[in-house]
Amino acid sequence: MKLLPMILVREFEGLDTSYRISTRRARNYWELLESIHNTFSKPWERYNAHLYFDNHTCEGQVSPSEWDAGGYFEKEFLAEGILLLYAHFEQVDRRMMEGAGAVYPYKANKEDDGAWHWGFYGTEGCHARGDTKKEDVDESYSVWEEDPYPPFPVVLSPDAPLSVNSESKTATVSTATTFTPAAATADGFGAGAHSDSREVITIDDSSSSRHIETGIIIGRAHPRSCRDPYLRPVARAILTNAGAVVAYVPSKYAKCAKTKGDVLISMKSIEYTRELKMIASDEIRLKAIRLRLQEKNRMTQQIATSVASQTNLNPDHNSKLLNDTQLSHKCKEESIIIGHAKAADPGDPLVIRAMLTTIGSLIAFVSGEDSFKPCAKGRAQIHLSSVYYLEEFAAIPVHKRSKVIKDRILEKVRLGKEEQADVKAK
Repeated sequence: MKLLPMILVREFEGLDTSYRISTRRARNYWELLESIHNTFSKPWERYNAHLYFDNHTCEGQVSPSEWDAGGYFEKEFLAEGILLLYAHFEQVDRRMMEGAGAVYPYKANKEDDGAWHWGFYGTEGCHARGDTKKEDVDESYSVWEEDPYPPFPVVLSPDAPLSVNSESKTATVSTATTFTPAAATADGFGAGAHSDSREVITIDDSSSSRHIETGIIIGRAHPRSCRDPYLRPVARAILTNAGAVVAYVPSKYAKCAKTKGDVLISMKSIEYTRELKMIASDEIRLKAIRLRLQEKNRMTQQIATSVASQTNLNPDHNSKLLNDTQLSHKCKEESIIIGHAKAADPGDPLVIRAMLTTIGSLIAFVSGEDSFKPCAKGRAQIHLSSVYYLEEFAAIPVHKRSKVIKDRILEKVRLGKEEQADVKAK
């Protein structure tokens, strides 16, 4: 890993006092920006910050992706091993702050972020807190499998119309639905010295496979909910297991403490696509979004069923799918077969079993003797997205599959305990 230089920060057109930022807090751009906000006592809620290399001009702004890639640690940006940055703080328009206070009329404590607690759930209106139940978390995604060098996010022009493609991750250009290009300036943001020269960019950079596969794009985050009002993340709506409509945005672009994964956003903090914006009633708009999500889930289920019927997901009885004797008896009692893994010999696939951990999380694994991965207790864990599911599981929508598998495991464990109790009674 490239060594970071000494990083000094001054306030743009301010005093000549320089503050040194710890390299540990500067490995990620948003962590660096958060540290600078704290150093100069400029809270996120009241100020937007941008970094420059010059103290007198707003040209050559520091790019988040370039910073994370280490592009600014070359000799052309350093002076005797020192990287000097100038932080330009722009105060958020007071009218926007008052408007936000009207939407969130309660006092948030230090651990709360008021902008993320209000949301619509079903047809019951809004609740004081967003429901973040464990079953709503994408279990097919984990931090340790995150690509350490992800590709640059898809950048969409703010003037380009957007349409929702149910089969694609990114939004495509169409004439169906659009964002209002002037929204970023009309809301009172960009009042600084360089507001007229900056372009509002819409970014689709979700890291959740579940949100991409089952969700639809309904708009982008409002400027007051973004770390940088000129970098606006796409908002995706999904259906929870309880049938509620919720929306998520990438956390690294949102005003929140998280920097990885997606974060829940209020439905009132979304700048909707033109088609949804034309719907005057919030309740009717919510119903329209729910109908689209249900239609997409129905189509996804039909495609999964069709694919399952065309491919051989059930190997021969002579295959390893039914011959996993390497596993312990207890392991077999507490797990079920959910499919097989890709193998060099299609007629001899590796069995994939699923079981619940001590905290109730769903994991999939293969026998340790059949895997090149380091294993514990004779098992090697495998990612759920790498499983070729049996036909009965492949036909289930992605957002419901984990729950069905969990219920099946719990039922098997319960029956096993009842059988043992009967044997002891005899």
